[in-house]
Amino acid sequence: GSRVASTASSVSQGKKSYNILFLMCDSMDGRVLDPTSPWSGYVEMPYLRSLASQGVNFVSAYTNNPQCAPSRSSMFTGRYTHQIKAWSNEKPIVATPGSGIQSGKWELDEHCIKNYDEALCTKFAQQQNVSATFVDTLSEQGVKVALFGRVDVGGNILKRPDQQAYKPWATGFHKRSLQTVARAADIRKYTKRRPSPWQHLPTKLIYPNDWHTISSCMKWFEENKQAAGPWM
Repeated sequence: GSRVASTASSVSQGKKSYNILFLMCDSMDGRVLDPTSPWSGYVEMPYLRSLASQGVNFVSAYTNNPQCAPSRSSMFTGRYTHQIKAWSNEKPIVATPGSGIQSGKWELDEHCIKNYDEALCTKFAQQQNVSATFVDTLSEQGVKVALFGRVDVGGNILKRPDQQAYKPWATGFHKRSLQTVARAADIRKYTKRRPSPWQHLPTKLIYPNDWHTISSCMKWFEENKQAAGPWM
């Protein structure tokens, strides 16, 4: 079961408006959406396959980082892992984007301080020097951005006033442990076993947070179905 975070927004280019649906999955093997791969038949994904058939499917694309928080942080900032120094799941974006660029005083994510301390988080923020995420960039252009589900990037994004109605979750700061740190070098034992009997439960009972996210997204779509412009 993939945990899904989705972003829906509306953006204008010239005189034409567009709506963007961005689906960000957790630990999904891209081969299941590649029609040329033998893995494509392993999972039933009728809706995603339908979307893929109507657009461009980049089957050779790959993530900047094989771990959750660093990969998401890279996507949100549009920067490489080595540029934002987010090497493992214990350190995503550590401060509100852009907060310390002019003043030098970074608005640190409370979960970073909880996991480390203020001095170390300030040093991390200076190293990352994150000026903005796509949420900031779109919002500054007057785009209504709605984040649902597992965000997992830090940067105080969960506390943004404009996102409180959508209840995004996952701080991005995973538990500090040898297992978490060692994953970066792939020197740990398996953290997730192969499918076990409990995963043969009815689908609705697996990862209930995901189903709540889907319901919330569908409600948002119903309330905004009159949005001008095509969806991408």
